[in-house]
Amino acid sequence: MSVTLRELQCNLPWTVRYSRDFRASPQSHKDFAHALHHAGKALGRLHELADDCDHDVEVADQKDLRERYARYAADLVVCALRIANTFPGGVVDLEAAVVERIEGKNGVPAVPARIDVEKELRAVVDALVPPTVEPGFQPPSGRMVPRDLPAEPFGHVGPV
Repeated sequence: MSVTLRELQCNLPWTVRYSRDFRASPQSHKDFAHALHHAGKALGRLHELADDCDHDVEVADQKDLRERYARYAADLVVCALRIANTFPGGVVDLEAAVVERIEGKNGVPAVPARIDVEKELRAVVDALVPPTVEPGFQPPSGRMVPRDLPAEPFGHVGPV
């Protein structure tokens, strides 16, 4: 399953319980600060791993290393989502901010150009269907064209 950062941010479940004292705090930025705290904890675990690798070459070769530490990388992303949702002054569109940051740092688009789906479908139809379609025509795919299908479903079919 593939999801975007925006989908994750908009649907981030937050069922974590906090103490009464935490909830009673008048600080408007308490959830923001708490997410930062947890990001720091996850980063600390990853720093610890990097230090262990610096001092013991065999640590990096351990078979279950990713299994044990992937959750801290995931925690950083979850914390970033939570930070964006609880940002003082208003929600940050994290996906837009990430794309802007990547492009600003690298000087190239962060995401390849989107495919023009209609143009691509038109090209497929042009390649498979002759300029005039007779009712009952059977294209190379073996699929029958229904009698009520317009001869030009995209406004134009066939070579220009």
